[in-house]
Amino acid sequence: VRWSTLFIPTLRDAPADAEAASHRLLVRGGFVRQLQSGHYSMLPLGWRV
Repeated sequence: VRWSTLFIPTLRDAPADAEAASHRLLVRGGFVRQLQSGHYSMLPLGWRV
């Protein structure tokens, strides 16, 4: 799989509701996406690592 074809939604700014540093980094890097309060979904890049 080419890097250009992967779906990696990155964020420029940290999410406002993120409390832990690890949570901020995972969301900004495109590894996980928060669905609801306390529920997260792994994105394709998160499954690869």
